[in-house]
This record gives sequence, C-alpha cells and structure tokens, in this order.
Amino acid sequence: MKTLLYFTSILLVFVIASCKTSQLPQEAKNEYLSKVHKTDKLDLPYRLMYPSKVQKKYPLVIFLHGSGERGNDNEKQLVHGSKWVQKNLANYPAIAIFPQCPSNDYWSNVTITTNAQGQRKFEFTEDAKATPAMTALISFIDEMSKKPYIDPSRIYVMGLSMGGMATIELMWRMPGKFAAAAPICGGGTPSRSQVMAQTNAIWLFHGDKDSVVPVIHSRSLQSELAKYSKNVKYTEYPGVDHNSWDNVFAEPDFFKWMFAQKK
Repeated sequence: MKTLLYFTSILLVFVIASCKTSQLPQEAKNEYLSKVHKTDKLDLPYRLMYPSKVQKKYPLVIFLHGSGERGNDNEKQLVHGSKWVQKNLANYPAIAIFPQCPSNDYWSNVTITTNAQGQRKFEFTEDAKATPAMTALISFIDEMSKKPYIDPSRIYVMGLSMGGMATIELMWRMPGKFAAAAPICGGGTPSRSQVMAQTNAIWLFHGDKDSVVPVIHSRSLQSELAKYSKNVKYTEYPGVDHNSWDNVFAEPDFFKWMFAQKK
C-alpha cells in the first residue's frame, strides 16, 4: 500500500510539474507586448501576443514586415497584418510574434538595383551569407520554438514584400522547421526549392501588376517548388499592384488552411 501511495505521489508531482512548465508567462493576453531579443551582434525588437485560452501547447505564428516598417521603435512592424492576426487568433489560439528589422539592414540577402525608369531588380544568391538581421531572426525563432508552451510541430511563418523574401529564405535556412509558410509579394532562390519543400505546406501570393517586386519571382518559385512538393499553392491577383497583402487579409480560408498544417 505504501509503495502504491509513493508512486502515486511521484506521478502527481510529475503531472503538476509538467502542467506548470507549459503555462504561459503571467503577462497581458490578447495584446501586443513590447519586447527585445538580444544577441551579440544586435538587439531585435519584437511584439508578442499571448492568447487567453488555456491549453498545454500553442502554435507559433511569425509575421515579417516589409522594408518600409524597418526601425527600432518597435511600432511600425504592426502597421500591416497585426489587426488581421489578432482578430483571427481569437478563433485560432496561438502565440504571435512581429519582429522588427533595423533600418540599416534587410531581412533577406538580396542585391537591389534600380534602372533609369525607376524599376527595381532583385537578385538573390543561394550561397549568400545571412544578414545580421536574418541571423538574429533565426536565433529568435530557435529560442521561441524551445519554449515549453510552444508546439514545435505547428510553427507558421508569413511575411510581405521584404518579409515575403525573408519567409522564402527562412525555408531553406531552417529546413523542415515550419509547418506552413506564406510569402506575400516576395522573391527568392528557386534553386533552393528542393530544400524549401521540406516545409509541410506553402501558399504564395502576388499581384500580377506588382510594380515593386516583379510577379515573375513568385511564378518561377512556384514552378520549381511544385517539382518537389504537392502541397504548394499559388494565388495571383489580377490587376493588383504591390499591396497584394490587402487581398490576402481578405482570404476567408487562410487561417483555416494554416492551422490545419502540422509536421
């Protein structure tokens, strides 16, 4: 009898300890908290939102902003997408993070040139070294994914413009890390598609009249990814310029699709 009571007590302690390790920090829920991820090279400001619903593990949603929202104010990265994410996470409980890239850096390693007509050309190199911002971002994602309350099989990444490029680059710099990725009006290296295809599900978006990031970047990437994965979707919006994220924010099934993905 004593032996049974002893093992029951041990089991109870283990269960209680397990529950405690999965609890969210005692901070405000359903609002974006201002925080900083510190590395040796740079400090990465970010906003984080915890859900109010209690469960043992939560998906992690990473949203990456465009070049116009760079800085260190820890505010501008919320301009696009934060209200959309906040609204939908009421039905799909998750932890959301919005990191902010420094003004003097770029998420993705890309060479940008502009011709006399003001048209930009983006060149991606598959063996390029990660930028300081990308290095800090990878460190941050690794740190977050190890939290006891994060479900490592349900890490989702999305981004627009420069953030779409970062989403694509993250897929090959962190192969197999993400259950779903959604690059919006971005671009990347199609030659890395076989590695990117380790991401469980990918949905690309672009406007066919994009005057900033040419639509050919998403078209060529989708074409290559389709060779290695059957779970690749591509939505191209007719007549839409660079702000195709507005169309994505109106997609009725986006969050249903994303939260259905699991590694």
